Amino acid sequence: MNVIQQYLDQNNVTRYKVSKLSGLGQTTLKAAVDSKNGIDGLTGKVIKAIAVALDKTPGTVLDELVQLEKNKKVANYKFNPNKPGIFQWQSVDDVFLMVVD
Repeated sequence: MNVIQQYLDQNNVTRYKVSKLSGLGQTTLKAAVDSKNGIDGLTGKVIKAIAVALDKTPGTVLDELVQLEKNKKVANYKFNPNKPGIFQWQSVDDVFLMVVD
């Protein structure tokens, strides 16, 4: 799942609601969610639109998106028994656990 959609879901807001409250087009929001660039491809308009819908500042939204993306990258490490020092992380209720087979 894209980090932007995950962020919207965690904050119980839909793209439709963001569009209606901010005036930003749904196609613009869909493009942001569908982007393979994560938050690197976000424009200021999209961040501001999400902030309006959540009644947060754009800076807060950006900080939370950066943290969410960072956590997601950490969770993607894979365990490979042939490469010592590489292991798998799993997220359980927002707590990351190291799993070693």
